[in-house]
Order: sequence, then structure tokens, then C-alpha cells
Amino acid sequence: MNQRNSHLTSMILGGILGLGMTGITHAEPIDHFKGKPAKTIEQALENFAEYNQRLDAMLSGGELNATSLATIHEYTYTLENALEKIQAELELVADTLEEVHRASETNETQTVLTKSREYLSASRQAIRH
Repeated sequence: MNQRNSHLTSMILGGILGLGMTGITHAEPIDHFKGKPAKTIEQALENFAEYNQRLDAMLSGGELNATSLATIHEYTYTLENALEKIQAELELVADTLEEVHRASETNETQTVLTKSREYLSASRQAIRH
């Protein structure tokens, strides 16, 4: 992936996340979970939406305690799985858009038609959720 596509992917993910994932230091060992898998973009987007809602509900529920923090910790595994898949898919979408861009510069009509359809199909999946 070229630098332009990498920047585009970073901007899109930045918009989705609002904040980057950061490491958290813990005084005691934390149990690790696998989280729900995100094998397809559809599954990743569904998990992303669902677990964002769950996280929002936890935050809206008042003061956080040890139980709610443990639940949020568990949610992060599913969210991280979803974001990993979304990022991988957005990189492919960005690569396809770059193919459209280059083909449009060189008047490659068939490539523009084919790759534009691929790009639109993939990008529409991402904005449906």
C-alpha cells in the first residue's frame, strides 16, 4: 500500500475511533479474553456497533466499579478484533480506490469501471452500519 493509501486508511480509522488504542498499565495481572471473532467485514461492523453500544451503556450507568471495569475490559477484546478486520478491509478499499485513480489518469476505461464497482461495493458495506 502506498503512502497516500496508508494516510487515507489512518484518517478513516481516526474518524471511526476518535482516539487511538493505547496501552494501559495494570498493577495486577488481568485475565485475557478472545472476544467475538470478526472473520468478515459484516461481522466486524456488527460487533463494532454492538459493542460500542454496550460500552456506551456501561458508561451511562453511573459510577464504574470493579465489575463494570472487568466487563469493559472484556468488551475491548471484541472491539479490537473488529477494528483489526475493519482496518484490513479499509486498506484493501484504499488500494482499490488507488487503482481507480491511476486508471482514470491513464484513460483505462474498463479498469475504472471494474475497480470502481469493487470500491463502491466494499465502501458501501462499511457505511451501512
